[in-house]
Amino acid sequence: MIGTIKKPKPTLFTFNLPEEGLSFINELVYTKIVEGYVNYSLTSAFMEGLILLQETYPNVPKRLSLKRRYYKGGAQKNKGKIHKTSIVSSLEINSWIEDYIVHKLKEDLFFSKTSFVNDLLRELEKKYSNKLLKIPNPNQ
Repeated sequence: MIGTIKKPKPTLFTFNLPEEGLSFINELVYTKIVEGYVNYSLTSAFMEGLILLQETYPNVPKRLSLKRRYYKGGAQKNKGKIHKTSIVSSLEINSWIEDYIVHKLKEDLFFSKTSFVNDLLRELEKKYSNKLLKIPNPNQ
């Protein structure tokens, strides 16, 4: 085969989204759709938050080892109601997330994927604070 280009293999990134994070994301998606971005979704919000996080932390060092980090859950901070969800991303994105988590583990031994998602949500909240529309209640 001449001239074939390999597309990056899509991978699944699974994570836990806290209840208040899910509400925020739903309001963000609703606001974007009302503004005319009809294809905006959870994945869009996640990717936008990831870009904001990468702008805030542009120099995240690469992991010394490419071994997978296993987190058993252990003692989690502020464990409330969570929703398990996932997005389709790339190995490059997943690798940056792992690098970020490993970097943050140096400061906080309990830093996890959920902590990463909370950081990502904080970046989105900074950008969209007081700019989101409330989702109308259909029962009213």
